[in-house]
Amino acid sequence: MSHKATYTQLRDQSWGVRVIGTVAAGQAVVVTKKDGTLKTEIVARVLWSGHDSKTGTVVSLCSIGSSRRQGRGICVSCGEQCNPRYRKCLDCVDGGGNAHGGMSYYDRNGNFVLGDDD
Repeated sequence: MSHKATYTQLRDQSWGVRVIGTVAAGQAVVVTKKDGTLKTEIVARVLWSGHDSKTGTVVSLCSIGSSRRQGRGICVSCGEQCNPRYRKCLDCVDGGGNAHGGMSYYDRNGNFVLGDDD
């Protein structure tokens, strides 16, 4: 069953979707963007479901799932968590040398990495 969905800003200022009808977590919904194009999003959690005060139809407000391929806090190279503003963690960007101040260190697997002082 296809649901009509649009993007909406949630109370915590993040973006979610407003779906006409009821949906469940993990369900894919096709969202109509302002320019008319369509995008598929995954429902992470249903935050509220009930009757719309203006139209009386059943609607659901949902948070949308983060996607590894979009790099939302997940490194696209190794899958570890990273700053959501970047697509790669510091270890994957330059092997850790400059990311860790050019000092020697132990990586997440316990291997010793000799730093470079370029």
